Amino acid sequence: MNGKFDTRWIAAAAAILVASSGSLGSVRAEGLTAGRLYDICHDRTSADWDRIGQWLCPSYLRGIVDGARLQAFHVTGSMETYKRVMQFCEPAGSTYDAAIGVVVKFIEARPETRPLSAAGVAYEAFSAEWPCPSERR
Repeated sequence: MNGKFDTRWIAAAAAILVASSGSLGSVRAEGLTAGRLYDICHDRTSADWDRIGQWLCPSYLRGIVDGARLQAFHVTGSMETYKRVMQFCEPAGSTYDAAIGVVVKFIEARPETRPLSAAGVAYEAFSAEWPCPSERR
């Protein structure tokens, strides 16, 4: 893994998540909580990171970024204009480490987000840390 976002890992992470879902604890029908995402992603020396985090964290967050982009495409109907409705703009050359760091720091600074949806909290973290330049809108 070179640290750059690569969508091929999403499928691998999904398969691993399904195969190991019994060991993830708070993953429920309504989804992963921000607290559990933090627990899995914040410590690269932990058993959680070793077992699932190294795959789940970058792939899950890549899915948030790609999902936001897909929704923007859907809303605008155009690859040329989708950036106008994006709530965040991923910096050029973003890495897995950067994305994980954004979300981990956001949750650390806002512990009240721990019981909330990991997807929603990650989206909010990216929006706060990666705002779109006004000329992109």
